[in-house]
Amino acid sequence: MTAQLSRERLEKIASWREKFGADHNVMLPAEEAEAMARMLLAGMDSKPVGEVVLGDYDDCGDYPDAKVVCIAAQGQADWNNFRNGTKLYIAPPAQQPELTVWYGSMPESNGKTNWTAILHRKGEGRCFDGFTIDRSEYPGRVRYAADRVRYLIGELPERPHLLDYDGDEHSGYAAPPAPVAVPDVAALRIIFEKWFAADCAFDGSPSATEEDNLAWKEGYWHVWKACRAAMLKAGPVTGWIKCSERMPEEGGRYWCYVEEQNSLGKSHYQWNCSWNGDEWSDKALTGRVTHWMPLPTAPEQE
Repeated sequence: MTAQLSRERLEKIASWREKFGADHNVMLPAEEAEAMARMLLAGMDSKPVGEVVLGDYDDCGDYPDAKVVCIAAQGQADWNNFRNGTKLYIAPPAQQPELTVWYGSMPESNGKTNWTAILHRKGEGRCFDGFTIDRSEYPGRVRYAADRVRYLIGELPERPHLLDYDGDEHSGYAAPPAPVAVPDVAALRIIFEKWFAADCAFDGSPSATEEDNLAWKEGYWHVWKACRAAMLKAGPVTGWIKCSERMPEEGGRYWCYVEEQNSLGKSHYQWNCSWNGDEWSDKALTGRVTHWMPLPTAPEQE
């Protein structure tokens, strides 16, 4: 259902840049974007309904025969659509800006790459002064919303069909894995006992003794303890370390989480940075390091 935009709502939208700043991007619901596009198109397609006919200029400096003629569909005079006392207002044709839709990926402060569609004025270098039609981790869904508006403003000759877009395609973002904690032997044994009771069963044949079954169970337990030992040998999983808490004690390269401020706001990325003992000295670094961790060990040579 197409939204109805009141004058109050339009005045509020028109004041957003003044209220929030020229660099602030405000999301406009798709229904309102569609309604606004229809209103602009209706203004472009509007036709005159009346015409002023002055007649001859007399000696007194007046036009005694001046009149307003109503223009019908065929361009002929027709007064049936006017009532006596109808007021006509003079207004120059509004210069409607050409609109277009920008569609692409944008980084978010949480590390995601969201796909965004923005309705903006054509020819203005910064599309981010427009209205956000949709933003999502699903590019196909955002593209469908973008093409709906492109059809309404005349950029697409045919109405887009929902089934032509892949609504399940994802940007590929996945949250970073949680740090792995190696349980102590007592806690691991409890987990083992629960697993063994749920997924294993003793041999109930006459030839199987209780000692055989217990030995079989302890064989599994030996494998579990060996896996735990291998995890401990690989070294502790430290996770991210806040720069506000401490910096590396030795110079070298570290894996860093970087915060960068740009015209779109804050964005984050991960980078292999160099620490010289006093500061992060990597020339390619364009933001502020907020967290760091040691680099993983090199793979074994084959």
